[in-house]
Amino acid sequence: METAVHFDFRDSSNPVAQSIEPNEKTSASTLPFLEPALIPPMAEQVVSQGLRHIDLEGVEVVSASDSSGIIHNQNQKDLEEDANFSDRQEAEATQSEDTLPSLDRGESPSTDSLSTLNSDSFDESAFTFQDAEEKENVDFERDSGSDDILRLKPTLRQWKDFPSLLSFARAHNAELDGCFKIVLPDGALEAIPEKPAQLVDANAFTPQLLRPSRIWRVNTKPTTGKFPSSSDIKESTFTGTTTEAAKRLSKIFSKSRNRQIRDVRYRVDVPAWSVEQRLAAGVPGKSPLHPLKGDKLDLTKAIIPGIHTPYVYESGPAFGATFQLHAEDFRLSSLNHLYKGRKIWIIIPSAAVGLAEEQLGRNERCSQFMRHRAEFVFPERLERLGIPYRLIDQRPGETIVILPDAYHEGFSTGYTLAEAKNYAEETWSTETYQPCDATCQLATAIPGDFMRIIEDGEDRLDLCSSYDDDSPEPMKRELEEEDSASEESTEQQEQQEQPEQPEQPEQRPRKRIKWIKGGMSSNVSN
Repeated sequence: METAVHFDFRDSSNPVAQSIEPNEKTSASTLPFLEPALIPPMAEQVVSQGLRHIDLEGVEVVSASDSSGIIHNQNQKDLEEDANFSDRQEAEATQSEDTLPSLDRGESPSTDSLSTLNSDSFDESAFTFQDAEEKENVDFERDSGSDDILRLKPTLRQWKDFPSLLSFARAHNAELDGCFKIVLPDGALEAIPEKPAQLVDANAFTPQLLRPSRIWRVNTKPTTGKFPSSSDIKESTFTGTTTEAAKRLSKIFSKSRNRQIRDVRYRVDVPAWSVEQRLAAGVPGKSPLHPLKGDKLDLTKAIIPGIHTPYVYESGPAFGATFQLHAEDFRLSSLNHLYKGRKIWIIIPSAAVGLAEEQLGRNERCSQFMRHRAEFVFPERLERLGIPYRLIDQRPGETIVILPDAYHEGFSTGYTLAEAKNYAEETWSTETYQPCDATCQLATAIPGDFMRIIEDGEDRLDLCSSYDDDSPEPMKRELEEEDSASEESTEQQEQQEQPEQPEQPEQRPRKRIKWIKGGMSSNVSN
């Protein structure tokens, strides 16, 4: 006997349906991996249990007759050929930004100061879509090499109105992918400066296969790495597909199991908020990602490096520098711009966050439980766990926007130079976020109080000020060594001039503390 599955979308006017209501014959386990607030609009359907799958606007959902329960990587490519689908998408894109529903869980804090950005931002009125037609006519396409995710190609004015681009992307179902791409327009980027060859601090990697999960833990070791000058940078010899790239990385992990991967180096969390820092890191003096219109991070108690301000990431010429699976701190979005090289991303859609955390074993831990574990999960393993994913190919000039709650990981296919920071839209809230606590045993975990909205008249805590802006990162080691040598020479001279003193109790030396994003950013940063 057939059992009908009935969907009643009670608010078809919204670009993202707000509810799903199965009939009395439908088991709650029929679609256990879909969150109601994240299912796209569709007409009322009746699908018999015997069918193999249900198409929800491009997301292939396996029905109860298929025990695998996997949302496959089928996007809207086929459906876009349907005229009715295209007409509906066009209508959705023209809707006012104010009518777009929030996909974030929890309400944003109420404050009268949210409409006013601080002095680090710019005049919003200078960068606003002039009319509905300009907002509607954002050029876009589906990226066939990246599981057909949305790829926006805005004008300079459209790029400067980032909140409207976010709304446009959501109206085109970007939430179902957990991400979308933006090709930065002419005028958004300054020229990339020349950079000499450098021997700088970097991470090396040792993969460890965990049993019985068959998931790889990637242990990082602080070391040094040689990074080429701008003129000596060579394109990666790898030209394969994203799937081929993932398979190659898997072979490298297997070959280097419990051993340090040869030649792979990754330079992470390089400060990039001052002109001096940026030029020393090899990126333009002015960031294309900061400041951005509508960033609610401008109103929080603390200014945290890498979250409120940009970090630069640079991988050496060898294939395989990884950043491990994690979601962004405090349910933020992130922007990741690639200047040089090629990166492969594996992204779990925001719509599947509940399923992903259950399968990965969160078990009431803090929201950054995967960041602490520093694990890399290959696509084949995600498929076995029934976790949907997108395999993304990032090229120079592209910015990947990761939406809140979307877990992501990735790797470089050779030399890469990138910049990243977080972003909080107006609807952002930390209400459902579980910050790290003492059980995380991380002294650098971000306290929840740092991310609250600042009160009127309250001073902000600037954690970026602890960095030495006068000394570009590549020079710091030399300067510190010179200071150390000078101190030793002075101490020896003082010992010769002064009479011998009674032995004093040993005291711990003072250390300059640098803020590390997320507590274990060397393991997960991108």
